[in-house]
This record gives sequence, structure tokens and C-alpha cells, in this order.
Amino acid sequence: MIAPKRKIPYNYTSADDDQIIHHLFGDKILSTLQSLETLKDTGRSSRLLYRFMGDIFILQRNAFLFQELIIHPRLRKQLFAEFENDLSIIQAHTRHEGVAKVLEICQQTLRQLRERIRSVTADQARIRRHLVRGPGAGSDQNDSTAGISDYPQRGRYGPHRRGYPINTGLRHDQYGKTEHHLSH
Repeated sequence: MIAPKRKIPYNYTSADDDQIIHHLFGDKILSTLQSLETLKDTGRSSRLLYRFMGDIFILQRNAFLFQELIIHPRLRKQLFAEFENDLSIIQAHTRHEGVAKVLEICQQTLRQLRERIRSVTADQARIRRHLVRGPGAGSDQNDSTAGISDYPQRGRYGPHRRGYPINTGLRHDQYGKTEHHLSH
């Protein structure tokens, strides 16, 4: 069995190119692209469009790659510069109304991706600020029990103790008072 030639580069999914385009943009853009394929003067623009669509599809399917764009602003800037460069090359060579329509949808998708990344970045920063309201990063109370004042066994379990309590002879009664119960 001969595998079909893929137009979207690095498409190693079970979905064929038409399914990916339908998933990303819907039937209208898919039919527009299919009608443009009959024209033989869209070679470079077609390759750039399919590469853009494949990259967007990968970012939507792979949460790890999406998170990389959020974590690394320089990588994000480079990727968006490449996307914008490719779309501007297509726009400069557009001679058909269908290509202009597909290009407009791609630019809209790029704006939505940029806004989604901004939103997630802002949400993560807000969550980080909310979670770090306790002791600062340099504090010696920067452990899982920091800020819990009435935790009776704080410090009694540590990585060196492998979960076994240190027998200090101190016990807490029901009112939180500490009593000494070590027998000599």
C-alpha cells in the first residue's frame, strides 16, 4: 500500500491533511484550498500555508510545545516572526481571491494564538503571585509546612528520617499543650 503524499509537513498523525484543515478552519476553507489546488501557480504559497497549518495543529495538539512557548519568550518571538514572515510572503504573491481569504483566516488564527499565549502567561503569573504570598524565596521557612503554625510534628519528619518520627519525648495533648513524656 502506498502512503498518500502529505502536504502538511511533519504530519505523523493518523489524520490526513484534509482532516487537519477541517479541524482547524472548517469546511469552507477546506473547499477553498481544494479549489486552489487545481491552479498550478500557488506552489510556494501553498507550501508556506500548509507548513503554517501544520505548525498550528501541532501547537494545539501538543501541550508540552505550547507550554514551551509560554515559558520561553525568545522562542515564542522567533516562531511568531517566522509565521509573520511566511504569511507576508504569501500576501505579497497573492493573485487569487481564494488565497487572500485563506490568508485572512490564517492571520486571524495567528492573532488568536498570540492572545491565547498572552492570556495563559498572565494567568500563570497571577497564580504564581497568589501562591507565593508566604515566605520569600530566600526564607528558611520555604518548605511545605511554612505558614502552618499549629502543625504539631513540623520538622520531625525529614528526608534523612525516611518518614520515621524523631522521638523527642514531647507530646501534644488535645489542647495543644506540650508535655514531656520521656522516661529515664
